[in-house]
Amino acid sequence: MYSIGIDIGGTSLRIGLVDENFTLCAFEKYSVSEALRSSPIEKLKDFIKNYISKHTLEGKIKGACIGFPATVDKKRERVLSAPNLAGFDGVNVKEELGKHFDFPIFIEKDVNLLLLGDLERMKISANDIVACYIGTGLGNAMMINGNLVAGHNGVAGELGHIPFGDSDDPCGCGNVGCAEVCVGGKYLSRLAEETFNDCDISEIFVKHRESIEIKNYLDRLARVIASEVNILDPELLILGGGIPNMDGFPKEEFVLLVLKYTRKPLPADTLKALYSQGSGDIGVLGAGIFAQKVK
Repeated sequence: MYSIGIDIGGTSLRIGLVDENFTLCAFEKYSVSEALRSSPIEKLKDFIKNYISKHTLEGKIKGACIGFPATVDKKRERVLSAPNLAGFDGVNVKEELGKHFDFPIFIEKDVNLLLLGDLERMKISANDIVACYIGTGLGNAMMINGNLVAGHNGVAGELGHIPFGDSDDPCGCGNVGCAEVCVGGKYLSRLAEETFNDCDISEIFVKHRESIEIKNYLDRLARVIASEVNILDPELLILGGGIPNMDGFPKEEFVLLVLKYTRKPLPADTLKALYSQGSGDIGVLGAGIFAQKVK
């Protein structure tokens, strides 16, 4: 039996099948604006039905899991707030989609599914993990004793929304001065456009890696991540997302920066750091694994 894994981002929707051996196949990628434009939950239902029909999967699906770039409730049924994805705030996705399928529907924060995908792809056995995925914003997943941390309301891990510094810049969450305002991809895009003027964000580390602006950016990001490391004392730190995968990103130097701000001697002396090997399909893999593991 297969499970369906779906990873919905701000710009792309990815879908694939995961079998009982956690092998991913039939991976596809679409534009969110095209796939879900107008009546997103209805379009998502039709999208899944069409995928099942296209691959002749009737009667072969154990379950489906959908990752959202959002906070979701503790029961993992309702999307609470998705600042970068219109039409899902407050929607009980599990209930609405469950009316149309004869297999269970699950939802989860996209970063938690990225972590599950990374654990499988890199064959990681650590139980206490902090994972940070730096893209448009700052995604964060935590695992303690082998279990994902959800928190009392289900919204644990909002590292990108801790108040950081004295910025009054507004954040998509409705607050001001959040960390991801000054360490996310949107900040780098603005830096490329307003400060450097000679490149877009894709070249910013290649052309301006030694600039004071980029050094300050990396320093801020390292301090944010080290703060969580110091609180949770994990065995492993996983770094991923679009920003660390950009050309010229100083991966080795950045790990040293995080360690610079990590408490000595522990957890600094024992902390292991890895970069995600995931490509664009890692969230789909994680979603499929989630659905396969649910009894």
